[in-house]
Amino acid sequence: MFEFVTHSTSVVLGALVGAGALWLARRRSVANAADEAERDLRVELNLATEAAGIGTWRMDIASGKFFADTALQHILGIASAEVGLDVVHADDLERTEKGLRRAIESPDATFSLRIRIVRPDRKIRHVHTHFRRRRSAAPHDQQGELLGVSRDVTDEVERIEQQRRLADRLNMATEAAGVCCWEVNLEARRFLWIENPLPNLVSAQDLGYSLDLYREIMDPDDRDTIEVALRNAIENGLERISYRYRIRGRNGKFVHVQTHAQVMRHTDGNVHMFGVSWDTTSEVQAAEQLRQHAQMLRDAERRLERASLSSSEGHWEYDLEQRRAWFSSSYHTLLGYQDDELTRMTDPVERNVHPDDLGILRAETTRHLETGTVFDAMARLRMKSGEYRWFRHRGMSERDEQGQTRSMAGSIQDVHEQKLAEDALQLAQRRFERAINGTQDGLWEVDADGTSWCSPRVVELLGYEPQELASNVNFLKEFLHPEDTRSIAEATALHF
Repeated sequence: MFEFVTHSTSVVLGALVGAGALWLARRRSVANAADEAERDLRVELNLATEAAGIGTWRMDIASGKFFADTALQHILGIASAEVGLDVVHADDLERTEKGLRRAIESPDATFSLRIRIVRPDRKIRHVHTHFRRRRSAAPHDQQGELLGVSRDVTDEVERIEQQRRLADRLNMATEAAGVCCWEVNLEARRFLWIENPLPNLVSAQDLGYSLDLYREIMDPDDRDTIEVALRNAIENGLERISYRYRIRGRNGKFVHVQTHAQVMRHTDGNVHMFGVSWDTTSEVQAAEQLRQHAQMLRDAERRLERASLSSSEGHWEYDLEQRRAWFSSSYHTLLGYQDDELTRMTDPVERNVHPDDLGILRAETTRHLETGTVFDAMARLRMKSGEYRWFRHRGMSERDEQGQTRSMAGSIQDVHEQKLAEDALQLAQRRFERAINGTQDGLWEVDADGTSWCSPRVVELLGYEPQELASNVNFLKEFLHPEDTRSIAEATALHF
């Protein structure tokens, strides 16, 4: 019996031991699985926070020591879990310490800080931190710890800073250029904001930012033009619109404004306009003055043309470098051409000069360029009809700072009839001289005022050498015999 009890006890004990071992093994297995799951979860969490630029840390309040996870270590550029406040930028250190003290003193509050940290490679990173105090459950730790989450916001800060710099540059550029930026809500008929308002205009603030009141002080002729342009942009889906209008300024005078705008359609159907405007009054006035000056110049040119035609003159200009010529309308008219016909010709200057006169013009040009005196020559030009007419060519050259001749300008004058008359007179003069020299008679002439002339034959008949007696000597008065004076005077009186 004892043996049976002993055996039974042994069996029960063995069973209990086996069950206990099995239970312990299972418990260890579950604990290992939980530990492994926790490790996996930590790894995944670390990967996620590192990828997102987020790290966690804790601060033991009693010792003042900080401990960072791997993600935060990566942000800080360190390889140790324990970290101190020496990583904080010197300018942010006081603010950081003050924030930590406040968190320690206020266990139920969450605090936030944005600070700069200095990595070992001296690069600065911007970190945004949220933290709060957690009390400890351990009886020996009455202070607990601070738990925090930090995110690397360097890219965000740099992007904002870059946008701020761009905005500052844009503001400086628009202000320097006198450009006004604005946005209007067309549904509400109001200006939403205006930056760098144009100084010569009544401010939108004085008008209560009302688009309709702003429209009222526009020139009436421009109001409908803008409305039509805007309606066309909306109906045709155009994103950009440009227009120019006149609006009464602060001094009561109209100001010319140029506008470029972008039409923006919201999902609710409302339409906004974002645009830029600038004062173009000076440009408009300058353009008007230029137009007036151009008109005055055209009027002067027409008067010059009429004067040139009435005096049979034409004007020309020749670019010596480019070998290009310009001829006035009167120049074309004098030669029988239509305007610009000569300009389209190749080398129209020399091709229209009479071959016998071309050398004269070339020699005169050379003399003028060498001496700087006025260019003046007589030469025949070919008309469009093919005939040649005599023209007087006059001009002056223009020189640059180095004294090099760049161009010549001048005029031609039709002297054909005058030249023919001069040639005819010279011919008659030569013929007369030949007749005088060919006769044995002495020829003389005395005018009523006493002016006289005698031919060389008279000088010879009186026994003088040609150089001894001038042709304008009144020989009747100088050499007449006294007894013949009376008869000559009576004959002269009878003649007149």
